[in-house]
Amino acid sequence: MLPVAAVLARTAYVDYKRKRIPNRYPLFLLCSGVLYAMSQPMHVAFRATGALAGAAPLLLVALIRPGAMGGGDIKLMAAGGCLLGPEGVLRALALGFGIAGAQCAYLLATRRAGPRDALALGPALCMGLWLAFF
Repeated sequence: MLPVAAVLARTAYVDYKRKRIPNRYPLFLLCSGVLYAMSQPMHVAFRATGALAGAAPLLLVALIRPGAMGGGDIKLMAAGGCLLGPEGVLRALALGFGIAGAQCAYLLATRRAGPRDALALGPALCMGLWLAFF
């Protein structure tokens, strides 16, 4: 569990600084999910459903509005879905979007950001994954 928390923290930091999630972080989470799945009596289809449940909503947003969602966020939630399963990743998505919404409200209220400014979604998604995982 500690390596997963460390990778989520590093992913959040890198995405905050660069607004880009390197492939190695979702890949580590995917491998962790596969290892975790082998130690649990859950079926592979359950993990695959989790990956689809995590990636599909973000992919749909990216297809409807190009540029609104990064590919790193999609891969991060697919890997998180493999780790958490469908219920856990949907909980993580809800928590992540709630955190991002609160952050946006704060930034808009304090006039530190405007309505057209880009926000790194990765840190909020990482926090949602962390809360759902633990």
